Order: sequence, then C-alpha cells, then structure tokens
Amino acid sequence: MPVNFEYFKVFYYVAKYRCITQAAEALSLTQPSVTRSIQSLEAQLGCSLFHRSKKGVTLTNEGQMIFQRIFTACDLMFSAEEELEQLKHTSTGIVRIGTDDLDIRQDYMLALAERFRAQYPEVKLRIVQRDGAELTEALEAGTLDFCILADASTGQAEEFTPDLEYQVLNEYQDVVIVGEAYAHLAGREITLRELAPYPLIVWVPGTASRRFFEELYRRHGLVMAPAVETANIAFQMLLTERGFGYSFVPRHCAEEKIRQGRLFPLRLANCPLSRRLLLLTSKTRPLSLTAQKFLRLLRQAGGEGAPWPEYS
Repeated sequence: MPVNFEYFKVFYYVAKYRCITQAAEALSLTQPSVTRSIQSLEAQLGCSLFHRSKKGVTLTNEGQMIFQRIFTACDLMFSAEEELEQLKHTSTGIVRIGTDDLDIRQDYMLALAERFRAQYPEVKLRIVQRDGAELTEALEAGTLDFCILADASTGQAEEFTPDLEYQVLNEYQDVVIVGEAYAHLAGREITLRELAPYPLIVWVPGTASRRFFEELYRRHGLVMAPAVETANIAFQMLLTERGFGYSFVPRHCAEEKIRQGRLFPLRLANCPLSRRLLLLTSKTRPLSLTAQKFLRLLRQAGGEGAPWPEYS
C-alpha cells in the first residue's frame, strides 16, 4: 500500500529538528496531529522510527536509514516550494511576447505595457514582431510565452497545430478611407468591384493584414493590385490623405483624422470588415508566473468578444 507523502513530510521535519514541538511549528500543525502522522507512518512501514524521551526524539536504526534516503529529495522539494511561494509575491522575471502587425496595435500594446510596468516595475518585457508563421514556431520552441495575432484569414485559427490553442481577445473593425482627392466616393454605398480600379495603398506582402485583404478580394472574384505598399500604418494614412489612393485601416487608427475631415470613410456594400485579435498559447509548455500576471492584465483589458479597448 503506497504511503501518504504527507507522513514522510512530517517525518522529515521531526527528524530534522529532533523535536515534535518544533516540527509542529514549522508545519503549522498541532503536536497531536504530528504525533498521529508519525504513528500512522510507523504502522504502515511496520517499524519504529523514533526513540522517545523527555528530552525529545532520536532516530532508530530504521529511522536513520529512511532519513538518509529521503533527506536530499525532501530538502530540494521543500526548498522549491519556498522559492515558488516567494516568486508569487515578487515582481521579477521576463515576459516574452510575440506579435504580428504591431503597428496596428501599438496603442493597445503600449497601454498594456504601461499598466504592467506600473504594477511590476522589475519585470522585463521582450516584444518581438515577426510573421505569424515565425511566431508560432517560436512559441512551440518555447522562446516566446504567448503571441497576440490578428486573424490573417477566416480559417486561420483552425490552422494552428494541436500543441497550440487560441482565445479571442476582442474584435475590431477596419474601414475603407480616402482623402480629399477621392472624397466624391464617400456618401454613398460602393461595392469592392467598383472600388478596385482605383489606386490601392496596402500592407507589404507577408503581413497578416495583407493576407486578410488578399483573401477578401479573392472572395469577391477580384485580384488585388496595389499601387503603393507600406509597412507603416501612419504613413499609409498620410499617403491616403495626400491623394495617392484608398486604403483599409482599423477604424480606431483613423478615427481622429476622420473627425478632423482629413480622411473620409467609405460605405462598402456586402463586405464586412470585422477582424479578431487572437491570444495564442502553448498547450505543452506551462507559463511562467510573470507571464501569467501579464495575461491576467491582458484579459482584463479586453476579454473574449469585447470591443477594442479605449485608452486615454
């Protein structure tokens, strides 16, 4: 019959202190409880482990042999428990985050980073921007704690390997924008086919946003033909404002310029532009405590199905 490990734990402390009272204090137990545990262990092992006297307890030959066998293992285990408990109440370590198209989410990530730093100033943040495929490889290899990705396609989430799992953090809306040169397109509903002949300003190849809009055009039987490609959303909006063409950007990024009358949103017919922000984690690699703290903050900022968080 397997012996309850808690009995060995009690035995370890009694043998270490040679005193039931001190062992009880170290374990936050009562003396009778410690005595019962020792008696139960002796009954299961079929031998006496301690000589008892008014001065305390000493190990029998059998007790000495067992103590020598378990001392190192127990000492390491209980030290690890103490260190783990200390980690729970300290703010050290590093959180490794992977993201694609960081330019889209820079305000979001900046707000999260500032909140996290305010709570855990000693924790280091490492934010890596890579292509989605590179990020998932890094996550599987254990060089990243988690990834924050935009849906690159309608079926992307189903393409992740079985060792990875995703959660929808929130959704956001893209919008088609033009500058003054093409403002005549605003104010009425327009189809993607009608819009396609105009010059398009779009993300560079290899990004999640580029793949998303390439698929959008394919679903409408069109081939996307960019006039300008850029990897910077601020520059993309500036080119649009200056009349280089039309572009797709997250509405929250263009809202201020739309209010100022520098950009004009178009009403695209039968063409939903809702996208999801995904949190990707590994099923096989447990998160560090510091990474878990960041994830708690991340989920508080925008839970599943929540709108894009607003930050001042």
